[in-house]
Amino acid sequence: FLVLTPGDALLSRGHDPFPPSDVLWAVHQLADFSHLKTMADIVSEGKWKEQLITTIGKVGHPRYAYFIGGYKDDKAVGVRKAVAHGLGLITNDDFTLPVLIQLLSRSNEDFLVRWEASNAMVTMGKRGDAQAVRKRLGDLLRDREKLTVLLTARALAILGEEKGSLKLREMAMDGDPKIRMEAVMYLGEVTDVGSKDILIKSVKDDNLAVRACAMYALGRIGDASMIATLRKALEGSTDYMATLEKQLKESSSEEALKQKYGVGVFDLRQTLQEAIDTIQKKDGKD
Repeated sequence: FLVLTPGDALLSRGHDPFPPSDVLWAVHQLADFSHLKTMADIVSEGKWKEQLITTIGKVGHPRYAYFIGGYKDDKAVGVRKAVAHGLGLITNDDFTLPVLIQLLSRSNEDFLVRWEASNAMVTMGKRGDAQAVRKRLGDLLRDREKLTVLLTARALAILGEEKGSLKLREMAMDGDPKIRMEAVMYLGEVTDVGSKDILIKSVKDDNLAVRACAMYALGRIGDASMIATLRKALEGSTDYMATLEKQLKESSSEEALKQKYGVGVFDLRQTLQEAIDTIQKKDGKD
């Protein structure tokens, strides 16, 4: 998956372990309750765990939450992602919610596993009685670890909880550029109109990846009046980007510069064009 813009980055994080036209993809499409034991037996043999755990979750039998949860500490990142994804689809909240909280909040966990766990809780929070999910997510906002709080705030914001959006706005001004980048991206993802002033400031951020995410977000929440601001942000980034790229070529610590400035993470011109296209499509519908 070619990632050029923040929108691409969000799409690339989706859980899809099936190659197109793969046999296991066909199994995934056709599977029902009658296939559960056979699939579980194959997983127990150590075969196709990522794919079949995903399918078992899709079938959604509450009893199989315990089987899926047994793989939450599997050594393969893809399997743990499948666990998070699958548990979010099964209605057995007394068991699944604590496991998902664990996957989201353990600081040594792979980012995409934590991402998938947060998405699973969003899925749970959108169905039936979501109060338990929202309460547990609210409790996690007080966690000491920034990434836990960040992903929790995103989940709450998607679920329409104002405290999630407020926390994202706060973290969009964090001292860590990676946290700022993600927070700004999520503000665009949830189309948080209240963050407009923060995003206008973020298009001048020292980190180019944060600038790109701010362009993306303003494209999602803005109107035609924002196009001039977006174009000016790109113009203001051009010389800056050229200078940093020169530093990258000359630096003996290239990785440090990349981490600091996000050079090469996103294509600013493509991001700008997508933002303008988004605004124009939206205005055309109004």
